[in-house]
Amino acid sequence: MKKSSPGWALRSNGRSKPYPRPIIPLLIGMIAGIYLGYILPGHQLWGYFLFGTAAFGLLLALVKNKSVFISPIILFAALGYLGIQPWVSPKFSKHHIIHYADSRIRQIVGIIESPPVAMKNRLKFVLKTEAIDQDKVSHKVSGKINVSMWGKSPHLAVGDRISFSARIKPPRNFNNPGRFDYERYMRFNKIWGIAHTQAQKVIRVKNSSAPKTIGIINAARLRISDHIHRRVDHESKGVLKALIIGDRDGIPPKLREAFNRAGVGHLLAISGLHVGIIATVAFAFFRRLLSYIPAILRRAWTRKAAAVFALVPVLIYGFLAGMAPSTQRAVIMVGLFLLTFLLEKEPDLINTLAAAALLILICNPPALFAISFQLSFAAVLAIIIGMSHISERYPRFQDGRGPLNLLIVFILVSFFATLGTLPLVMLYFNQVSLIGLLANIFLIPLIGFMVVPLGLVAAFIFPLSQAGAGWFFNLSAALLDQALRIVNFFAEFPLAAVKTFTPTVLEVFCFYLGAWALLRLRGAAEGPEKKWAFSVGAIGDGGQPAGPVRRDDGEGHGRRAPKKIGPFKLRFRRAPAFRLSAAEIAAVILVVVAVADAGYWTAYRLWHRDLRVTVIDVGQGQAALLEIPGGYNLLIDGGGFSDNSSFDVGAGIVAPLLWRKKIKTVDTLILSHPNSDHLNGLLYIAEHFKVKQVWSNSQRSGSAGYQNLMEIIAEKRITAPDFRKLPREHKINGVTLKVLYPPADFLERKKKDKWRNYNNNSLVVQVQMGLQKFLFPGDIMSRAETELAENQAAALKSTVLIAPHHGSRKSSSGVFLDKVDPKAVIVSAGWKNRFNFPHPAALARYKRRGYRLYRTDLQGAITLKTDGNDLTIRPFLNSPDK
Repeated sequence: MKKSSPGWALRSNGRSKPYPRPIIPLLIGMIAGIYLGYILPGHQLWGYFLFGTAAFGLLLALVKNKSVFISPIILFAALGYLGIQPWVSPKFSKHHIIHYADSRIRQIVGIIESPPVAMKNRLKFVLKTEAIDQDKVSHKVSGKINVSMWGKSPHLAVGDRISFSARIKPPRNFNNPGRFDYERYMRFNKIWGIAHTQAQKVIRVKNSSAPKTIGIINAARLRISDHIHRRVDHESKGVLKALIIGDRDGIPPKLREAFNRAGVGHLLAISGLHVGIIATVAFAFFRRLLSYIPAILRRAWTRKAAAVFALVPVLIYGFLAGMAPSTQRAVIMVGLFLLTFLLEKEPDLINTLAAAALLILICNPPALFAISFQLSFAAVLAIIIGMSHISERYPRFQDGRGPLNLLIVFILVSFFATLGTLPLVMLYFNQVSLIGLLANIFLIPLIGFMVVPLGLVAAFIFPLSQAGAGWFFNLSAALLDQALRIVNFFAEFPLAAVKTFTPTVLEVFCFYLGAWALLRLRGAAEGPEKKWAFSVGAIGDGGQPAGPVRRDDGEGHGRRAPKKIGPFKLRFRRAPAFRLSAAEIAAVILVVVAVADAGYWTAYRLWHRDLRVTVIDVGQGQAALLEIPGGYNLLIDGGGFSDNSSFDVGAGIVAPLLWRKKIKTVDTLILSHPNSDHLNGLLYIAEHFKVKQVWSNSQRSGSAGYQNLMEIIAEKRITAPDFRKLPREHKINGVTLKVLYPPADFLERKKKDKWRNYNNNSLVVQVQMGLQKFLFPGDIMSRAETELAENQAAALKSTVLIAPHHGSRKSSSGVFLDKVDPKAVIVSAGWKNRFNFPHPAALARYKRRGYRLYRTDLQGAITLKTDGNDLTIRPFLNSPDK
């Protein structure tokens, strides 16, 4: 008996059938292991046990020349689990920088590890720490921190050793439903601290000490950047830098938004598209060049040699672009595709793609969670699967010959790439370009096949002739100018892009399953199948039952005789039955799931009968979302930093929370007062959501944030009633809103009452449903609290109090608390903020009165639900941080 060949195989009906794509199960095992290691970290012993057991089983199978299937998958799952542990369950030495992340000011010495990135009035870079001075003693340390340097900075480069004084804080999340996991992002980049410093405090101890190769590459990038800046006389030179050397600092935010609205934002990041185009152009060039060499033609090495030579410009482009993680993944992916030409047979593209993903995850397991990794592989996989089905049905598109066929193939490739990444784009960016497919048809050939290759030609000849390089750079920039005009043309369409809800994981899965089912659907089933069926009829022959015996049907097949059941008899017969295909089964399941999902969200959003209040964790600021029965949504303040360019709370925190709840319409925005920590987060909401009206105290401010809000209100034609005409009581679907403060004539009183500042003029709103009342007092302090307690003594009593002025020492006065008499107090404040909110004196007053205390700085978002009788309060984090 002939032995089966060694390897691993699927077994069916006692026979071994080698798996046609062996890399895919290994990749699935690797992904499963990484994810399991992420959600259940710290069990390395079990990981080593599984790894050893699987390795032993695999070795045993190879020795015995047996086929295996499970052992390799378990082996790679264990490898994935163990590979992710240094990031999710790290072991720190006693000298690690994490032990100094306690907000004390120290002198820090380290080497700049990443290229400094300029952002408006600050510079950001990653620092590899070397030493810290504490109590006049220098301590050696290790580990990386993220440094933000404010002010006019000296020229810094990778490898520079610098010294500066700063506090080190650990990275920390804004803890809200649907949050961006910033802590995980930093941890996966092995960054364990954050430091902010002023430029004048930074001292360069030593110039760049980067390795020679890295130093040469960085020097080349800087020289090319400087040459483009000085010699290219086109408005697109900032974008040209991004496309050639990966430097996106010179791209204005407005232009970035235009690229995103036009659906071509991916062109600004050097990733699989750019590297793939360079590989395609280089391969075609070298293949044509090598076809003139007889020796290579005789040995049929043209394609093989062209693939090897094409790797050179791919690698050069990768290093020139700075080898960012997305560029690294693109180079690995494209490199593996090129190396498949060294094989004698046509490569299996899906298996090659799986091999690229597996190699990347082995080298860097956290890449699984990177947005660029997911988008890149989703796009390429969608293209491969989609085009393979198109080629099967329409063979003329297989080679793309002819101008019309080539255009159709290009459109189809763009379509499948867009379709493949659509749910991920919605999940991570909440925006879909409706015009992206059309824009890509014009811009990918122009930028990918003309601008970038010309720019790279200029970069290659730059060391030989700066004048020649300048000519090619200017030609590339001139073409790029035309591309930018096309981008702006598409972006200016009113419906060029739409903001979308955040899909759930189930909805993302259903989308991909549905796309697969549509491609696989074939209509009729493969063929009839003989199955037993039955028919029901009245009993004849005087009601005599038929015996349960089998009779011959004349064809050698047995059949059941009629069987009596009560007054009926069952006649069994062979009947044709049709088998549903996997695609048809998937389609049926999808319809059921889609209907159930739509029903759930409709009920959740529109048919709920309870009042839901979410006090959002916006750091040092305040914002609260109220979901009123009937789908009415109300947002009280929006949080915000003093400068939205550093971080936009509305875009980064409040909007994702709303999108996660499937909210795109905010019926009422309430601005308690025009301070940045309450106002700036509302700018994004007012601009990108459908807002019906804005309530405020009508007190004007000279801040840029307030002026921007007024411009948005005017541009969007949002109703904004004057405070003096605003009704003091509103009833909305069983919920009552009362405006309790300030007095109608507070602006007149302000002229003589100097204490009536922005804080003390805050709009105070009470929300009531049944027996439960919630008081939102903004930032009022003791003087305003006293006046409010005197004027609204009977109305102030509430179940829940949102602490005035974030629990400051000069707020939450005794007379005010006695009138409100809440059961619970919620403090909205930033973690370890510089104002020391909530103040110990305010906390003592809360504790003395026996209030239940909740804090966004320790427990994240606080969610309250009531039906008018019962009240539940649930913090996002189960227990506060210590």
